[in-house]
Amino acid sequence: MNGKSPEKKVVKPSAGKASDKLQGELNAKLEAAEAARRAAEDKAAKAQAKARKAKRKAAQLAVEFAAARIKAKQKAKKVKAKAKKAIEKEKAKAQAILAAKGAGKKKVKN
Repeated sequence: MNGKSPEKKVVKPSAGKASDKLQGELNAKLEAAEAARRAAEDKAAKAQAKARKAKRKAAQLAVEFAAARIKAKQKAKKVKAKAKKAIEKEKAKAQAILAAKGAGKKKVKN
């Protein structure tokens, strides 16, 4: 050997503390980023659930609307038939009255 002792690396205590502090800050930022990611995922999941619920509600309303439309058409058909029947009845009455008046008056020939 040449009498020289191997050099030892001397780490300054302040450098180690700075590194620990930096690591702590990075960990804190990482935790914050993870929390933000989880919050965003939760928010997205809630939005998707709300969208699915709205889609189901829209489909249900469409079915109800179609049923109401059919029911309204059927009711309109019934009302129209009833009105037609009433008109026919009134026509028959009017014709009977005219026929009765016509039978009561006899024409006199000159």
